[in-house]
Amino acid sequence: MSTPTSPRPEAANASGCPFSGRTFNPFVPPHHENMQALFAQARREQPVFFSEAMGAWVLTRHEDICAALEDTQRFSSNLDSQILESLLPEPRAYLVNAGYRNLPLIYDDPPAHTRSRQIVARLFTKENLAALEPLVRGITEELVDGFAQDRQVDLVSRLAYPLPIRVIFEWMGLPSEMKDSFKKWSHDLTMMLALQARTLELQNECVRGVTDMQRCVAELISERVAHPREDGLTVLAQAMREGTTLDAAELAAMVMLLISAGHETTASLLGMAVRVLLEQPERWRQLREEPHTLPRVVEEVMRYETPTAILARKTATQVELGGVTIPAGVRVLIVMLSGNRDEQRFAEPDSFDPKRPQLGQHLGFGRGIHVCVGAGLARLEARVMLEVLTRRLPGLRLVEPPRLVPGSVRHHEQLLLAWD
Repeated sequence: MSTPTSPRPEAANASGCPFSGRTFNPFVPPHHENMQALFAQARREQPVFFSEAMGAWVLTRHEDICAALEDTQRFSSNLDSQILESLLPEPRAYLVNAGYRNLPLIYDDPPAHTRSRQIVARLFTKENLAALEPLVRGITEELVDGFAQDRQVDLVSRLAYPLPIRVIFEWMGLPSEMKDSFKKWSHDLTMMLALQARTLELQNECVRGVTDMQRCVAELISERVAHPREDGLTVLAQAMREGTTLDAAELAAMVMLLISAGHETTASLLGMAVRVLLEQPERWRQLREEPHTLPRVVEEVMRYETPTAILARKTATQVELGGVTIPAGVRVLIVMLSGNRDEQRFAEPDSFDPKRPQLGQHLGFGRGIHVCVGAGLARLEARVMLEVLTRRLPGLRLVEPPRLVPGSVRHHEQLLLAWD
């Protein structure tokens, strides 16, 4: 099989390799139904390749993924220019004129990333997470109260999605009556960042939602500067009171990241965990009998299903990786979903095994300086949810196989469960 050194789909097609062709995109039909088999073949035969359909180079091996994620000088996270270039002139001008601030952390390189992470990390100290557990447990119990007598439930709409968004809202001190608005704005932000808004109408809708969200949060943070409370927004507002160069709009961008990335990926993790455990009832029974294994179970779910399927980077210079030359200034898609099933890193990668010795090497929360700052909260919510469900609804079972919605963040359309 040939090894391309530049994006030349015609040469790749001549070699017969499916991973370099014009149409390869594992997140759309028909490929999405058999993604893991395709990625396994890619890891064996051409682990670094160019996909014209995705407009990017693709990394599939654990080793190459780690190399890219840990090398911030050659693999930049600053994708703002690509996001702006994806917009048509009218929505691009609206976004700029509205004073939109780029999201920190995930789209920052050092030293800006270092500054942003130090501020956001104040929210996720061990002490803060320990103090949050009663809130997480209380919301979980309340949500389960709402359907415990029904004997059937769509876990996505009744628990997996509302739990993380309610935790974020109550913790940060966001107005509960604005949940629906923030849900819509978060969707607009995700569409814009993932370059999925293609039409002028959709792009205009997204940029208006994104700027409305940032304006709303900035106003709330400014209010916290003047009138502090006991909530997360006040913790972030403290940075302004300390006289840093940050303003309310920059801090608002951090909150937007927490809301959009935090609740979608955690909701995916919660649904995935329950589905994986119920697919083989023995797993559910064993968890009920051995609740002390919960932390390892959550880690294995992150490896086995990996809610965040891909991350994007941009090459700052020409790079040699996996025996392939990747040009400078191109988009690189890092397939975490594939790296977590790499047989060179994990023994029997397609088996669910919380006892595996390499568990800590999974990529579910990222790697390097960009490792998920909210990973501790996601782990807490997953652990508490599974504790409550195994105790209160020990006879849970799947009603029907759920449909997995493909995308950069994978989730179930619904997860129908029943119990006696």
